[in-house]
Formats: sequence, C-alpha cells, structure tokens
Amino acid sequence: MEAWEPALERYLNYMEQRGGSRPPAATPLEVDHLRTTCEQLGLVIDPSYEALLKKANGTGYDGLFFCGASIPKEDRYGRIDLLDENELVDERGDDTIYGLWQDEFFVRVASTGQFERRSVATADAYHVYATCEELLAAVLTEVVSYLDERLAAEAP
Repeated sequence: MEAWEPALERYLNYMEQRGGSRPPAATPLEVDHLRTTCEQLGLVIDPSYEALLKKANGTGYDGLFFCGASIPKEDRYGRIDLLDENELVDERGDDTIYGLWQDEFFVRVASTGQFERRSVATADAYHVYATCEELLAAVLTEVVSYLDERLAAEAP
C-alpha cells in the first residue's frame, strides 16, 4: 500500500458524503493508452500516479484535480484529462503536470526527476519532493485535513 492511499480513500469518502459520486478506476486499457501517448509526447507518468489512476481515474471535488486518463470533455465527475491539461499549459516546457488545487499545480520536473508544488500565479516551486508518492501523500493529507476542519466548523 502506498502512503497516500488512506488519505485518498478519506477524500473520496468526503466526495460521496457531500453528494458527489466516486470516480471510477482507470481501466488497464485507459492506463496503457495514457502511458503510450505520454511516451510519444515526452510526458512522464510515475508508477505512483498510475497507481492513483487505478484507484480513482482523476479527481474533481472541492477544487482538487488530479488529472485522469481518457476523460471526456464534459465529465460528470468534474475531472480533467491529463493529456489535455498538459497541452493547454504553454509554460510547462518538458515538465509533466499531474493536477492542481487552489492556487498551485503539481509537476514532475523533467530536468531533475523531482516533483514540485508550484504557484499558479508565478510558477515558482514552494514544495519539492523526491518522489511522486511523497507529493501525493502531502497533497492528499493536506486536502483531507482542510476538509476535516471545514466539516468541524460546520457542525452545530
């Protein structure tokens, strides 16, 4: 089990409790297609990110978007396709964008192989991780903590 899996499960439970639907897992065919297309485009899909897609093929609840594989333009789960997201961002260079939350986005840096949380406004990195697993664990833990606090504040 990867370090981020319990936090992902809690995040998906929040989604369901708040009236959303749990996104489906990516199929092996979707993951294979994403992997092949990414290789052709010079994008890098980390094994931990593939593992996330096999649990939830992208996310789209409460401002957190982990990009998915083969996501339609009009998606009832609010997800974004990884290939579309990387095509839309001109400043990404050779980096691979995995998702975004609030005012930051998550990037696999081509030159170093590290993973960064960058400011949407400036593209400056403010957290750097050696592995994708560390990035996913940090982001998901922070999101779930934020949701815990918000739920506690709403309680009577």
